[in-house]
Amino acid sequence: GWYPGAQWTALNDVEMREAGWSATARNPSSGAYGIAQALGHGTAATVGSTGINEYGPIAGHVSVATAKAANSGSAQGQIAWFLAYIYTTYGTPAKAWAHEQSAGNY
Repeated sequence: GWYPGAQWTALNDVEMREAGWSATARNPSSGAYGIAQALGHGTAATVGSTGINEYGPIAGHVSVATAKAANSGSAQGQIAWFLAYIYTTYGTPAKAWAHEQSAGNY
């Protein structure tokens, strides 16, 4: 668990820079989509009802059904993916925020 305070502030900082908590945000340059600004993680089984396929399963954290919901515009699915991606890629929101600040993405 990430406790209140610095980790939650860092999580919000990443999100506000990426998509401002908008489940329909779309990056016009890259095509990244939704709250997590996912890009290219989808599989054949995760295409959403909107035809978007940027969210994919994350082993042990995000199911195919949740990824498909995220690709269909589900804020809940996108947030689940966002949290799992940060956890599996960076370990903590503070580390994701540090990467966001240095590289311009997380």
